[in-house]
Amino acid sequence: VFGLSVTACRQLNGYRDKNFHLLVSPDTCNPHLKSVPRQGYVMKVINTIDTNQPDILYVQTELMKHLQNRDIPVQEAVPAKDGRLINFYRFPAPDDKGHELENFRGENHSFDESFTSNFGETRVHAVCLRTFITGEVLYDITLTPDLCYKLGEFLGDITNALKDFYHPFYDTFDVIWSMNNVPQLSSLVHVITDPEDRRIINDVIREYSNTLLPRRHELRA
Repeated sequence: VFGLSVTACRQLNGYRDKNFHLLVSPDTCNPHLKSVPRQGYVMKVINTIDTNQPDILYVQTELMKHLQNRDIPVQEAVPAKDGRLINFYRFPAPDDKGHELENFRGENHSFDESFTSNFGETRVHAVCLRTFITGEVLYDITLTPDLCYKLGEFLGDITNALKDFYHPFYDTFDVIWSMNNVPQLSSLVHVITDPEDRRIINDVIREYSNTLLPRRHELRA
């Protein structure tokens, strides 16, 4: 599909997607690749929810291009040999032990094919290849004031770079992580066992809901 020969593979952290770091041999038959980076690539097997609304994947690609053009270090989408940035493949559905990527058939499909999620059957997932950015995961690093400051600077650079980015997809797109959905967190606070932590979080949710949320329309989304 991508014209690459994998020499090593390891699974990376992921929330809803399956992410794999691939090291590949330097030779390629992909006409869209001028060279093969030594650090390899990330192959993303997209969750079924986002696979069923592939517009989100194409918009993400446009957003990454926008940031790249403004010197923000982000991943680049890697096209397949036929030039497509998003590919759709049929995978075996998970069995009762959660094994869902074994015996991958490698059959290419269109995103609008129906799929099932019953054990022993198959379903379609979008598959993307992106460049790999060498570094450490923030979770594995001890946070220091200097690191937090640099992180804030980086997020500020991203915010400034996105000031002139617009896509109509985001006019109606909603996700649980949206700041508009902060009030919904009230129903989940009970899982926090520490009373002081629970009090602080409730205070933040209440202040956000009463003070900031009514003025969200004045702020850039």
